[in-house]
Amino acid sequence: MQQLKAILFFLLTAFMGAAVILLIFELGPDLDVLSGAPIILTVLFVFLSMLIHIAIHEAGHYVAGRIAKFRLLAFRLWFLVWEDQNGRMQFRMERARGFLGMCAMTPTQEPVKKSAFLLYISGGILVNLTTAIVAFSALPYAPSPILASALYMFGVIGIFTGIINLLPISAQGVMSDGLIIWSILFRRPIAERLMQAQLVSAKSVAGVRPRDFDLPAFDPNETRSDAEKAFVIYHYYQAIDAREWDEAERILHYLEAHLLQTASPAHLPIYYELCFMACLRNHIDTAQSHYQKAEPLLKKDNDVNGLRVKAYYAYYVENDATFAAELCRKAEDVAPLFAVKGNAMMEEDLVRELMRKL
Repeated sequence: MQQLKAILFFLLTAFMGAAVILLIFELGPDLDVLSGAPIILTVLFVFLSMLIHIAIHEAGHYVAGRIAKFRLLAFRLWFLVWEDQNGRMQFRMERARGFLGMCAMTPTQEPVKKSAFLLYISGGILVNLTTAIVAFSALPYAPSPILASALYMFGVIGIFTGIINLLPISAQGVMSDGLIIWSILFRRPIAERLMQAQLVSAKSVAGVRPRDFDLPAFDPNETRSDAEKAFVIYHYYQAIDAREWDEAERILHYLEAHLLQTASPAHLPIYYELCFMACLRNHIDTAQSHYQKAEPLLKKDNDVNGLRVKAYYAYYVENDATFAAELCRKAEDVAPLFAVKGNAMMEEDLVRELMRKL
């Protein structure tokens, strides 16, 4: 089923791309905007326009999110990543894992209004379409044919980017902006679950612990869309905060079984928890396997959650109590700076429980 979705998405994108190429080379000469630009320059304008529209799309999400009083957690442009770490935005470079751009923000107020969430999700598309219209409007005033060609390409790519993001599709557990927008506007059931996830996120940022989340009992047999499977992590946090280890392990097994159907940015954090649970269960080989998968991010992660996982790994797998104690002390120091306050309290307790063993 996943392969079929991927093929359909590829075919749809190829069709849209072909339509853009047709628009460029059929309509462009009629508007006399391509006559002054060599073909190599035209291709360069298309490439640059795509890069710029990815950047301004994510910037549109950010600006709309700030207006809606959302808090920035992570921002990605190609291989450049800015993320909240211990209360500060830290910069790093990382190989793109399925995302050329990303703007992850969370509500800071509850209740979360649908209008605020809709504004945040729509921000990228609005900026793409608005800048495209501005580019087309500026065409008659371009001082040279080459600049006119650049404006034309920028406008066409902006329309293309806006339409692609407005399509109600889902791929590899990631819902398009359009799928979320239309779900909210047409009041589909998934919209309510999205809003519930946003509410839980807002509560956690405000300081509500996972064990106090108002979540229905986890049912592994419940039908969930690929995108909704990523929300199951909230059930896991609730279980470990309540020290319901068997339930937490059951939820982790579900997440592991559906890993390829969740958004790729969620993969490494899930490996964090698989490694952590394997440490608790004293499954050394399993813990080592999951640690290797999480290592690219975990090594650089000096937030309380990353330090917690590394401390448990040092104690249970590497048998290095001294290093584990050092990591625990660091985790306690940075816990108050963690962006998600409710999770920070859970993390502190888990770290202190390990320290009592040392």
